[in-house]
Amino acid sequence: MGSVRDLFFLRLKKEWVYQYSVWKTAVDWVVALYILVPVLAILGYQYYLLWEGSAEWVIQFPALFYWLPLFFLSRYGTVRLFLREGDLLFLRQQSNWYFSLIKHGITYSLLRNATLLVCCALLLLPIWLIYGGASNTEIVFALCYAFVFQLFSQLGRQLLALRYRRWKLYLINILFVMVTFPLFQLFFFGNGVVQAILFLGFALACYSLMKKRFHLTATFFEDCLRENQERLKLVSIFIAASGYKIAKKQRKRPLILFSKSTKLFRKRTPMNLLAEIFIKQTIRNKTMLLGVLQITGVGIIAILLTPVMLKWVLLAVCLFAVVQFIKWGWRDMRTQPFFKLFPYKDQKNLVQGIRKAIFLLGLPSFFMLGLVTGWVAVSLTIGIVAAIGSVLFSYLFFIWRTWLY
Repeated sequence: MGSVRDLFFLRLKKEWVYQYSVWKTAVDWVVALYILVPVLAILGYQYYLLWEGSAEWVIQFPALFYWLPLFFLSRYGTVRLFLREGDLLFLRQQSNWYFSLIKHGITYSLLRNATLLVCCALLLLPIWLIYGGASNTEIVFALCYAFVFQLFSQLGRQLLALRYRRWKLYLINILFVMVTFPLFQLFFFGNGVVQAILFLGFALACYSLMKKRFHLTATFFEDCLRENQERLKLVSIFIAASGYKIAKKQRKRPLILFSKSTKLFRKRTPMNLLAEIFIKQTIRNKTMLLGVLQITGVGIIAILLTPVMLKWVLLAVCLFAVVQFIKWGWRDMRTQPFFKLFPYKDQKNLVQGIRKAIFLLGLPSFFMLGLVTGWVAVSLTIGIVAAIGSVLFSYLFFIWRTWLY
């Protein structure tokens, strides 16, 4: 190995070859012919309609949504360093090689961010020009701001993950989004002075965070773990989509919900026992609990920002999404080893118990989504009526009349 440059490009080449092999394994000619080709054809036609100015579905969204994909893009990825555990034997002893490799990784991350940003801009360009009425200068300036904001988001989230753990990290990440999202949106609706202040502020913050990241050497093993996770991210997505379940470690006693487990139902019937098991299993699963909360939160935000007629359509979509997500948790619980020990042979009690559990787990979300929709669309009184109606509608159409397997 002649230089750090050769080492970096060797690792980059191996990673690209590995990612290509993963894609080649998952996407064969059948998937490409029957799924990718039709999807690309439909998307290509919609892109043509965007340039023609005849895509009516874009008009249904307010101008606030036109720049929103850039914010979601800023939440993607992290700053890559291309470190390996074996570097502890040599590179950590050679500081010039170590820091040069980190510098190459950061440069690669910047080029990757710029490439993704340009590709996203090409897809959204007709929306910005035709429907948003933005000029070429405004778009270029917005892309520069999005590039700086994305780098700030990636560096900030990476440094927070190195400092905090578990529930503290969740709370800090939520606070990070709550603070940065209004600042991101303010740029596109503020005047020139506000835009200049935001751009310079994030640029200076990126410089400070980049300098701190470059000289942060005490987190070598955490950086190696994150690099392995980034390398295997695509594999984990395909494994999760295939339905394969990895054996989980023994669960610790929860700190807040059901830390001292008690009976939820007085009548100890098979239906109530099954419902109780599923409710406790779901609430103790942080992925399921956060998933329901995220669907509810995103649904409420979408309902607040969309036109009146579209609010009721979004309400039905959000109710359906909550029910389907909880059902996914039921399908996951059916594969758990502990559940297979219960001799539930009566399918009637099985179905009734799961329906009862899904209804109780989704009840707060059903009520909140209906209340917000009716309140924003008409009045508070209609909101209360819509909340009750959402609960009944969800049970009758999405829980009672659907298949649970």
